[in-house]
Amino acid sequence: MLTHGRWLLINAAKPFAEDFLLFNPGVYGLLHRDEPLTTLLPAIHCVTRGELWLPRAFLAQAFERQRVGKRAVTTSLPDLTRREWQVIHGLLAAENNRQISQVLNVQESTVKRHLYNLFRKLGVRNRLEALQWAHAAGLQNETSTLQGCNRRALRTSARQQPR
Repeated sequence: MLTHGRWLLINAAKPFAEDFLLFNPGVYGLLHRDEPLTTLLPAIHCVTRGELWLPRAFLAQAFERQRVGKRAVTTSLPDLTRREWQVIHGLLAAENNRQISQVLNVQESTVKRHLYNLFRKLGVRNRLEALQWAHAAGLQNETSTLQGCNRRALRTSARQQPR
C-alpha cells in the first residue's frame, strides 16, 4: 500500500488497474510508458504541490462510468429478489460472505451466487462498486440501523424490501 507520502507512478502499463489507485491514496500521479519524457518534470512538480497528474483518457473513462452509474440509479431500482436485498444489507453492514450466510442461514456458496446475480443486475464488477451503487441509491442511511441490529432484525428488514 502506497499510503504515506505522494507517489508518481512512472512507466505504467496500459490499461492500468484503476482499483490500484482506489486502494492506494498516496498515488497522486500516473505516467504511461508511451508518455513523452518532457511530461516527467511537470508531473513531478504537480505531484509535489499535492495536485493529481493523471492521463486525460483515464479521467474521462472514470468520469463517464460515474455519470452512467448515477443516471442508472436515479431512474429506477433494479428488480432484485428478497435474498439479493438481504445480501445488499449484509454488504452495507460490512459483513463478509460467511457472516452473510450465517445471518441468512444458507451456504456460503449460495451467498456467492446471490452476489453474482446482484452484480449482474446492478451492472457492477465487485463489492466496492456494489457499495458505491447502494450509497448512490440512498441505501447508506439503512447501514447505521443494521449495524446495531441482531440477525433476526436484519432478516426482517430485508423481507420488507420490494422484490
